Order: sequence, then structure tokens, then C-alpha cells
Amino acid sequence: MRIIDGDTSRYIYFVAVDSLDYVTRETGLTGFSVYYSLDGGTATAMTTPSITELDSTNMPGVYALAIDEAAMVTLGTGVESAELALTITCAGMAQIDRVVAVQTGIADTVTAVSAIVPTAEENAAAIIAEEVGFTGDTDRTLGKAIQDVWAATVGSVSFDGAEGSYKEPDGTTEKFTHTVDDTERPTLRVLTLPD
Repeated sequence: MRIIDGDTSRYIYFVAVDSLDYVTRETGLTGFSVYYSLDGGTATAMTTPSITELDSTNMPGVYALAIDEAAMVTLGTGVESAELALTITCAGMAQIDRVVAVQTGIADTVTAVSAIVPTAEENAAAIIAEEVGFTGDTDRTLGKAIQDVWAATVGSVSFDGAEGSYKEPDGTTEKFTHTVDDTERPTLRVLTLPD
């Protein structure tokens, strides 16, 4: 379980069992004592622990402790997460020890991370700029940049069904052609060079 820094509206559940046999669920308990320590701090007694039994018939021995004291869930300056250790005791009940995480808000973390992590589009633009030397139109795709590099260095490519034609950069002189035995799943490709 995680609790957001400063959130005093959360509950921690526990099962109360007999202190002698450690099996029998204890119902109707009152007079609990709760100690807590946040991030290695001094063990501190809760002022007025609020513990309720959920349903002694349908969920016997299941209790909820309200985490309603601000000092239990207030992180120090610059601390992003810490553990909250709890010890719950009551006459006739085996001691309960729980540890939960207290952390800064998820929304704060996501905002901070998204401000420093580039998007896929930003990554693609950076790759194009670095590898291809293109730094102009930011709406270009990597595929379009590769086609442009191919056309500038090798020539143009056109396909008609199972036949492809590769032309020199001038766009008219045929460099070579190729055919495939199947347009969906080719298993044979034949290159034909000009005479």
C-alpha cells in the first residue's frame, strides 16, 4: 500500500487474532494502542487511534485503522518517499506490525518526469537531424527522410504489383529492376541489371 504525502483520509486494514493461539479471530475489541515511526523517526503514540471493526459476522476480526494524524504522513523537505512503520496492540490480541509507503503525489512525479523525457516525435526528429543531417521541417517522418536519402543517393523507386523499378538520381535512367514471385509473401526475388 502507498499513501500520498499529507493524505489523512486513508485506512490500513489488519486481522486481529488471539494472542495465545494466533489463529482465532478476535471480534469486539476496543482500547487499541498504536505506535508509528515515519522514515526512521522516533516511535510515537497516536493521540487518539480510530479503529473500527468492519463486520463481526461477515468479516470477523478485520479492523480498519484511520491514518488521520498529519505527522504520520508528512514527508520532510526533499524526501520523495519513506516507510511508515506501525505497531498495533490490544489486550487479548497478537501484536500487529505493518509497514506502508508514504510518497509524493503521483501527478507531481508524472509532471516532473514528462518535463524531462522527450516524446517519440522529438526522438525521431533528433535521430533524423543527427543521422541524416536534416534539421528543417519537424513534421517529417523517419520513413520520409529515408526515402529522400535513397532518392538523393540511389535514385527513385516505383512498384507495380510484383515488379519494382529503381532509377538513377536523374529519375529517368533505369538502374535495375526486380520481380517477386508473390506480392504478399515473396520467397523469390529476381534482380535484373540493365545491359
